[in-house]
Amino acid sequence: MGLEKHALAELHIELIQGLRVNYYPPCNNPEQVLGLSPHSDTTTITLLIQDDDVLGLEIRNKGNWVPVKPISDV
Repeated sequence: MGLEKHALAELHIELIQGLRVNYYPPCNNPEQVLGLSPHSDTTTITLLIQDDDVLGLEIRNKGNWVPVKPISDV
């Protein structure tokens, strides 16, 4: 990522830490899913548990939303 060795550690010296857990089960009627509005995570670290059968995570790259495919065989 092009960061110095201790860059992330330095960001967490004076920040209040929190944990948010979201669970979005698969929906049998995907056309009825509202989902979340586009947003940026407000923390420096995000953990995502993937489900090979469910897509939904997207990243913004050069002004376009690009779907993130699950990593197979993990």
